[in-house]
Amino acid sequence: MNRKKGTHIVAAGFEYDRIVKPMLEYPANKLIMLRNNGDNYLRSSAIANHFLQKLKEFPVEIEEVSIDIYDFDNVFLKMLELIKKEIKERSVYVNISSAPKVTLVAMISAVFFMRGKGDIEIIYCKPEEYLLPKIIETLDSKMKTEFMDHGSGIGVKEYESIPIFPIEEVTDTDIKILKVLSDKKGIKSIKELVESINKDGSDIQRSSIQYRLEKLEEKGLILKEREEKRVRLFITRIGEIYLKGGSP
Repeated sequence: MNRKKGTHIVAAGFEYDRIVKPMLEYPANKLIMLRNNGDNYLRSSAIANHFLQKLKEFPVEIEEVSIDIYDFDNVFLKMLELIKKEIKERSVYVNISSAPKVTLVAMISAVFFMRGKGDIEIIYCKPEEYLLPKIIETLDSKMKTEFMDHGSGIGVKEYESIPIFPIEEVTDTDIKILKVLSDKKGIKSIKELVESINKDGSDIQRSSIQYRLEKLEEKGLILKEREEKRVRLFITRIGEIYLKGGSP
């Protein structure tokens, strides 16, 4: 299959072959590497930096993006930004082979969010061999016992809630609603919402806005709270992400 040259987006991790070899099968004229800027797992970051330096030897334009790769929202929004920019000029290949799990989910979510916007493809490469079993054999008895008791990670540091995005696209009216709710940190009534949306000269009817509110609530993008006879409206975390990702 003849593929177009494009941009590869990867998360810098403990991989070399599974990043470099795909750039031959899926021709690359640019490599964007997400690298961790947080202070989480410093030893892991040091190893990832080793492979990052090796990747710089590959003859292709390289762009480094510093980000907390263990934060879903940051990775997701940065991926949207990168894909929107690159897709205007070339194909985009998102290689998830080296990505930590949270990063992997964020990368895949961003691709699905951008479906139909251009030539985007997700790549995952199966290795010929995993080195972990061999590494385990070289451990001293204490470390080997620790690994067999806990696996590759020990304990739980914190929890990351992964948002589930609706399949449908949001409309221009939806974006206006979300923007007002975000800017005002919530609205006290539908009447106030209608007035705020139409301040720019628009003439969107209350019935249309009420219909879109129902759809946005179904998708989990807004939250309604009843207060006596009034309905207070708030934007949710997913709504904020949709607003940032969908706004021009």
